[in-house]
Order: sequence, then structure tokens, then C-alpha cells
Amino acid sequence: MHPHYQATSSPIYRAVWDTAVSGDAFAATVEATELDAQAVMDGAVKLVRQHRAAATLWGADGRVRESVLDDLAAIGYWGLSIDRRYGGSGVAFRSFAPFLTRMAAVDPTVAALGSVHGCIGAPRALERFGSESQRQRLLPDLATGRRLSAFALTEPGAGSDLTALQTYAEPQGDSLLVYGEKLFVTNLAPGRTLLLICRIDGQPAAVVCELPDQEDATFQLQHYGLHALRRTWNCGVRFHGFRVPAANRLDAGGGSGLTIAYRNLNYARIGLCASAAGTLRRMLADMLPWVRHRRTFGRPIADRQLVRFRLARLAGMMVGCDALVAWTSGLLDHGYRGELEAIVAKVFASDSLRVAAVELAMKTHGGRAFLQGHSWGDRLYDYLAPSIYEGEGELLRLAFFHGLSRHDGATAAEIPPPVVQGTRELPESLATRAGQAWRELRLAATEIRQLRERFGPAMADQQTRTVEVADRVLKSVVLLCTSLWAARSDDEILHLAAQVLAQELSAQRRDDDDHRAIDRLGEAIVDGHFAPLEGIDPAPVLLP
Repeated sequence: MHPHYQATSSPIYRAVWDTAVSGDAFAATVEATELDAQAVMDGAVKLVRQHRAAATLWGADGRVRESVLDDLAAIGYWGLSIDRRYGGSGVAFRSFAPFLTRMAAVDPTVAALGSVHGCIGAPRALERFGSESQRQRLLPDLATGRRLSAFALTEPGAGSDLTALQTYAEPQGDSLLVYGEKLFVTNLAPGRTLLLICRIDGQPAAVVCELPDQEDATFQLQHYGLHALRRTWNCGVRFHGFRVPAANRLDAGGGSGLTIAYRNLNYARIGLCASAAGTLRRMLADMLPWVRHRRTFGRPIADRQLVRFRLARLAGMMVGCDALVAWTSGLLDHGYRGELEAIVAKVFASDSLRVAAVELAMKTHGGRAFLQGHSWGDRLYDYLAPSIYEGEGELLRLAFFHGLSRHDGATAAEIPPPVVQGTRELPESLATRAGQAWRELRLAATEIRQLRERFGPAMADQQTRTVEVADRVLKSVVLLCTSLWAARSDDEILHLAAQVLAQELSAQRRDDDDHRAIDRLGEAIVDGHFAPLEGIDPAPVLLP
């Protein structure tokens, strides 16, 4: 399948506009990972777990130690998603993304660094848009971890408005001289490889910059206090005539540098969802020792229905993220551009992290959550930051709506065959909610047409209306995807988690079956029978 299908071939677009599409459009694929690549993944998780247990993961500056990065390089962590021809493991994205979930459940920072390098950094762009010469020259060092990668797009005046890019590269012989400033670049340090989005001859372009081991007059890092991502290298950079070989410019194949940026952002948004799934696991695991320990009126709060409801809601969010990762990563591997699907994954994941942190975890831990050294307080900004980076949630909902409203429908020739066929029949509790979601998608097409007819070119200014429609479509997609994903399993506890999430997303009044699902799921989590938490060591109870 060609990797540049237009948005009209996306499953979400088809579900809204094409009455012939089936529910299989929202079902995930399954990927078997080669044994040697699986050994790399298992070894990396084991290594990080050992460093955490030995308190050797962080350096004196609070960041991941360089020696840990080197240990991960020796295992092959940084080359997991890079083709074997260039020294990597060649893992498909639908295997790499759920691996990020595993790593984030052990340590979210190490997972984030792997996601930056493997999803949004230079390797992904080189493999898709680089020439064979560029790949042969640049990818081997990125696969071995001798050079780690970062992505530079945001500027002081260019965040959501990427047409405002000011950083530029001036051709000079066989070189490009870069001028300008970038902000909020994760994994940035001297000696790293930077995928830079800038302007060349007035047009957006993508250039791979190999930074020297020391700052000089042509490039300086800009350090600032940052509450979030404090365990990573996150800073700005200023260029003043920084020299890059002209041969390092990537060819967007008829597009521009923004084409490359947007494609990488699709992977990054799904990577964010994968990391969120692991972070939610860690959050839920850290709640359990406390709810078993804390007693009120002679009973542990783990016995309280409202506390179990919080645990159940968090488990539902986790299962939703797992389902979206499995679905969206498979779509990208099958050649879909996946803009709409990646937006759904990112928005749901970032919303889930924020709600889970503030409404579920904080209220359960109570005042102790604010103690220094408590896992919740130490990570709060990392829970909140995803609502902003990789696209602020409401702005992405606007983009999602306008992606849906570009055309009246897809022709049969534009629609590729379904990725998955023959999905298992849904349990009755999920089938009812899924039917409601399917009808919501059908109604969306009518609403979009009515808005276009009513407002015409001024529809872009109707942001509250369009965000509302987009949000309903987004929730319906998550519900359908999660229902199909959960139905693949024989685990009834997993079905309960999907049911709890489905009820939340549908905003329908809870019936007796919903309340029973909450009670059963909460009890299973407290009793240690929720499979996604297996192997995760919770933080100890911290008391003042």
C-alpha cells in the first residue's frame, strides 16, 4: 500500500462518509516480533529495572546517567526501530509502540527518550525520506546509539502555527548555514543528531544536523527552568551560521519539510499514547499499596465503592490506550498516513493522564500526594505536559474536524481493503455501546454538512461547534476500537475495563450492569487479578 494515501482513505474518514465500511476498520492487527529483537526489548526492560533497584538510573543532575544510555546502546535499545540493513533490529512499529508501554511502566523517562529517538527523531525521517546514500551515512551511528536523535520544530513564535517558522538555512556552496532559534527540544545535547525543520529559499525544509561535541560560536544551547521532563535533556538552541552539509537535506517527494514533520508527528503521537499506557499502569500500581494500607472507620479504603470506581476508571483508560496503540501503529505499518487516527490516540492519552492524575490518583492519595518524594507530586508536571506537547488537545480537535470536513466522501478507488477481517463477536455489554458509537459516526457526516452549508468559509471561526463535533467522533472511535480490541481476549476482567470506559465515553446513564462491572473490576484490581499490572513493582507507601 502506498505510504501517502490521502486523509480520505483513513478508517475514521471512511466510517463517517462511506456507508459501506464495516466495524473491522477499527480492529487492531497482531505482530509477532523476531526472537533476537524480542531479546533486545526484554534486555532493555531488565536493565532499566536493575538500575532503578540499585538507585543508579539518575545522575547528580537528576537526569538519566550517560552510563545508562551507553548500557542501553550496548543492548541495542536505540536501534530497535531502525532497519537491519543499517545496524538496527528492524522492529515493526506495531511491536515497537507496545514495547514503549512496557518500558514506561518501569520508567517513563527512558521510554520517552526511546520514543523521541525512534518515533520523531532523525531515524524515522531518514528511513522514509532519505536517499540510500544518506541512510548509509547517517543511520548506523543512530542504530548503535553512538549518536542519539532529537527533533526541532517549535520556535518562540511558531508553535501551533507552523507557517510562522523563522529559522532558515542559507545555501552556500555545498553547505547550508543555519540561523534562528528552536525551543523545547527533548534529547538535545552536544554530539546529538537533530532533525531540524527550517526554511530554505522561503519554503519549509527538513535537514539532519550532526551537532559537534562542544558548543561554539555557531550553535549554543539555551537552558531554562522546566517543571516537566526535568529528567530529560530539554532545552533550546540558537544557530548563527551553523554549517550543515547540503547533502543532509531530506527530499519530501513533492511535499515540503512540513510533510516530513507531520509524518513524524503521527508516530510521535502514537508513541505518546503508548508511553501513557505504561505511565497509567505505574500510576495505578502505586495507588494499590495505599488503598490497602489506609483505613477509615475501621476498614481499608480499598473496600469503599468510590475508591474502587477510581481504580476501575483508571484501568479503563489504560485499556483504551492499549487498544489505540495496537490499532494505530498497525495502520501506519500498513501504509496509512494516519493523521486522524494519531490525533485520536494523542488526545485520548493526554486527556486520560490529566484526569487520572488529578481526579483519580490525587484524590485517592490525599494530602500525602504533596509530600516531597511521593511519586504523584514528583511526576505531576509529566502527567500534565502531554496535554500541550505534540499538539494542544483542543487545537488537535480542530485539526481533526477540518480533516474530516475536507471532502464529501471517498470514491471506491481511494479505499484500500480492510486491514483486519472476521473480528470476534462483541460481548453484549460492549455491543450496545458500540452500536451507539457507530450511530454517532453516521450522524457526524450530517452535522458536518449542515455546518458547512450554514457557515461556508466562516466555519473556521466556529471553533466551539467544531470542537464539540470532533470530540463526539473521537470518543466514538475510541469506544469502537477498545471494544473490538478487548473482544479478542478471553479475559473477562479486561472486558469489564472496556465496559467501564465505554460507559464513560458514551455519557449514558449507568444501568445495573454498569455498576456491577465497576464493583467487579475494582475488586479484581484490589485483589491483584488485573493482568496488565503483572510484574510492575509499586512504589512504597510514603508517610509524613
